Amino acid sequence: ILCNPATKEYAKVAFDFVDPAGSIHLGFGYDVLTDTYKVVRVDVTYNRQVPIDVDECKVHVYTLGTKEWRMIPTPYRLSSMGSVPYLHGAFHWFRLAAISKWIDAPRRVDSIIVFDVGSENIRQVPNIIFAPESGALYNIV
Repeated sequence: ILCNPATKEYAKVAFDFVDPAGSIHLGFGYDVLTDTYKVVRVDVTYNRQVPIDVDECKVHVYTLGTKEWRMIPTPYRLSSMGSVPYLHGAFHWFRLAAISKWIDAPRRVDSIIVFDVGSENIRQVPNIIFAPESGALYNIV
């Protein structure tokens, strides 16, 4: 249930597709061009042979008032060390490097992935350089 305490309005959002071998991450955004609110859901499915490693991520979008989820294709394995930042109408995640495991400390990331709530496009931020052997923990704030 989504609730706006200022207006005392609420909306029910169905979550009827849950993979038991994964986790769910939710975000809430606003599309200024269409004046609509959207729920963004990332399903993280873990590798069946190595349950602690991310196999794939699926991005779903629910526009309030439509009563349906749409899947947005993504080839990326997304990672976040905490809450997912929402800035300028977009959510931001790290992309796990191909050699990285979910349990690595620190996780190896090789770029930042942006999901634009208005256009519903996923893109990679170009020219980000990470020091792979620094041992630093990265976070997006």
